Amino acid sequence: MSWYANCIDSDAEDLYVNQDFTYAKLDTPLGSTRETGFSGFSLPRPNGSQNWGLCETLLARSEACRYQDPEQMVLLAERAVAVAEGLDPMEYGRELAADLRARTLTELANAYRVADDLEGAERMLRRASDWSTRGSQDPLLLARLMRVAASQRGAQRRFPEALA
Repeated sequence: MSWYANCIDSDAEDLYVNQDFTYAKLDTPLGSTRETGFSGFSLPRPNGSQNWGLCETLLARSEACRYQDPEQMVLLAERAVAVAEGLDPMEYGRELAADLRARTLTELANAYRVADDLEGAERMLRRASDWSTRGSQDPLLLARLMRVAASQRGAQRRFPEALA
């Protein structure tokens, strides 16, 4: 499988993430419930219960693009942030919705760092930190945020802060 196939599944236009957060074929005709996304990639407009799984899928694909296509990594992470920002806190709870926003923003910061946009990465880290304070204080999320922040400090050549 080529590196591009890891980033964008060629059949993704016909798929959506269902309530079990797995792929299923899109039942509706093209154009009726779809929106054009980045790089011509079309995504179905998910209902509320599909947003979480869609974010997970976008983040996984973003990470898969890390070494071969940093620009695509950024685009996928940006889309994950947009989906997370549309998440209904009444459906998942305020803390979990805040956690997902913090996670997607953390991954977008990492994508910006990988793509050498250190200013963009810094902005997203601040936003992620803000959202993480509103969330559940999940230690794994906080650890990921700190790891990305340390990588950012290293990329900025601020080594004492990276090691702190």
